[in-house]
Formats: sequence, C-alpha cells, structure tokens
Amino acid sequence: MHVASGVQKFYTRCIAINVSTKTIDTYRFHIERFLKMANISDLSNVTRESLLAFFARMREKGYAPWTIRGQYVALHTMFKYLYEEGDIPENPMDRIPKPKLPKEYARTFTVTEVSKILGVFSSRTDKLGIRNHAIISLLFGTGIRKGELLRLTVLDVNLKERIMTVNGKGNKQRMFPLRSPCVAL
Repeated sequence: MHVASGVQKFYTRCIAINVSTKTIDTYRFHIERFLKMANISDLSNVTRESLLAFFARMREKGYAPWTIRGQYVALHTMFKYLYEEGDIPENPMDRIPKPKLPKEYARTFTVTEVSKILGVFSSRTDKLGIRNHAIISLLFGTGIRKGELLRLTVLDVNLKERIMTVNGKGNKQRMFPLRSPCVAL
C-alpha cells in the first residue's frame, strides 16, 4: 500500500471513531518522523527488522524513552489497523515489544511549599490575586490537571453543594468535593 494513501486512510479512521484532535496530531508527528527517517514509499515493505532498526536508531540519536514509546504507540496503532483492513499482508509491529519506561515518581509538595506558593498570592484583595489564589487552591486541593482547570466553566462549580464537575481525558466527567478554603474564596 502506498504510504500517502495508507496514512490518510488511518487518519480518516481516527477522525471517524472520534479520536481526539490532540491524539491525531501526536500520531501524525510520530508517523511523519518515521516516514522521514525510514525513507519508504510502500507500507507493505515495512518489516519487523526495519522497525527494530528504526527504534535502535532513535535510541542511538538520544531520543527520550517517552518519545520512543510514543513513536511505538503511533506505529503500532497504524499498522494494526492497516493489517486488520487487509491493506498490508502482515503487521510488522506484531512481535515488537512495547519499549519499557524508567520508573518515575511524581514529587509531591510539602505543606510548607504549598503555604509558600499560596503566600505569593496573599494580597487577595484585588481581582487578579483572588483569581490566582483560587486557581492554586483548586490545583492543590483537588489534584485536577492543568487542562481540566482551563476547561472549567461557571456551570461546572456548584458552591451550594460544594461540588465541582471536571471534564477530563477522553471527555470523562469526574466530580470533586470542594473544601472550605476553595469555597471561601
């Protein structure tokens, strides 16, 4: 299957099944990198060995483990789809294991660090200070993601019931109780 038609078919399928725009953009970025580095014209000619060589080259060039993992996911998803559709004779990603990632643990803030950060907005008499203090309080008090906070609307917050509804990844809704410091603002 010609590269351009196979890749376009994959993107069309992603749009049709409502894959998020951000995910499609990520797939596009990784697939374009692969096509540029591999220099191929027919997806049917991609082999397990050529993919292993590609991933080895990425490691040699110093790409981060998360980048290589993202590359793997994009190619795995595309080749699996094209194989299931009968567009390529075999899935070259079939026996390539998912790259391992180093264990990373998120460092949490201490109570002192949170107090210092909130102290920066201690002049809560102006609108900007009140807003910033509320943002930091919500982030620390609920653990919501930055993107979730940015998508919040007035309708998502029920001060009377002390509940906040958040639209998260995959458009999944989660509800958070609002603690007194958040409501008092």
